[in-house]
Amino acid sequence: MTVPPLSLIADVDGGEAGSEAAVLFTDRARSVGTAFSPAVAVDELCARLEGMPLAIELAAARSASLGLDGLLAGLDDYLRLLAGGRGADPRHGSLRAVISWSHDLLDDAERSMFRRLGVFTGGFDLDAACAIAGDAGPGAVADLVGRLADKSLLVVALGGGRWRMLETVRAYALEQLAASGEEQAVRDRHLGWAAETAAALEYRAQAATGSAQAEWRPDFDAVVDDLRAAVSRDTGPGPDSTRHRLARGLGQLAYSRRYLAEARGHFGVAAGLAPGDGQAAADLLAQARVAAAEGRGELAFDLLLLSAGRATTAGDDHARSTALAEAVTVAHRIAGTFGREVPHSRLRDLLAEASRIGPAADPVLAVQLAAATAWNARAEKSTPDPRHATPAIRY
Repeated sequence: MTVPPLSLIADVDGGEAGSEAAVLFTDRARSVGTAFSPAVAVDELCARLEGMPLAIELAAARSASLGLDGLLAGLDDYLRLLAGGRGADPRHGSLRAVISWSHDLLDDAERSMFRRLGVFTGGFDLDAACAIAGDAGPGAVADLVGRLADKSLLVVALGGGRWRMLETVRAYALEQLAASGEEQAVRDRHLGWAAETAAALEYRAQAATGSAQAEWRPDFDAVVDDLRAAVSRDTGPGPDSTRHRLARGLGQLAYSRRYLAEARGHFGVAAGLAPGDGQAAADLLAQARVAAAEGRGELAFDLLLLSAGRATTAGDDHARSTALAEAVTVAHRIAGTFGREVPHSRLRDLLAEASRIGPAADPVLAVQLAAATAWNARAEKSTPDPRHATPAIRY
């Protein structure tokens, strides 16, 4: 029988104060000699246990020895924390034993799907499940996912079409995955799915206009935790083309969602994973532009010079000229954010180098050089001289 999670929302019209989950916790805590009234800490504990009745009962059984602070601290290891304890209801074994009992009732195909689905940090849809399932087709995957949901090992998200594991169940699934010998292969498939998902969302974000601009955002929000988890998984030193592609795409998506600090971090990761100097120069340029959007001019300036350096190594004069021109503009346009003013003579030299090496036929670069020239026309960093911007008008 499927046992749904308890409500985490307080029923203000009922006879009890607090949510169903909080009331259960406080009632069971009293039975082992501790008294907690529904409060913020109790609500947080129940939310992190996702309203799972057995998990709440087992946590309450340990409340006398650990207290609320100890229970909250121990939630990083659900299965060890909820292993029962002195005063635990003898009708229950540990949560591990209960989940293990459910797992033992699965057939081989269900166990395989169960442990593989543990890689998803957030929810997943059928396409995502198929991506990590291996050779199974969509029909077989749908059947397995449905059977796991029927056995309360998956929770159907509101509205249907997506599923997730409770964290306590997911912790057990990941243990099984680690013991299976296929963890690396499954996580590689998860990384590939994440990169493809980010690329598709990035395309939608770039192609959307008007009211359609918001249509991709709910889909991004639904998968962003998994995209973040995939890009943060260390795959070892050196270039990683798939993770690089994901980091770059996630940087663009985070920027589009106005998560500026996060976007800057992703572009930095991408630069470190880039398979070549040319790609690294582009990633550093993107990272610098985000820093400038944050109003962090000095950081943007330093990143632009790093980008120019990598472009030099790659033999890309266009990319180097672009980075140098933008560095000059940033040093003037948001000079107030610098800890130390960049000397005008240095900016003049950077601009001269950018103008010398920049391809003359590129209209975008010509506009960037004209803007840098207008900003750098005066030694004082105040306003640009519009007379020096007129060459850009013809473009």
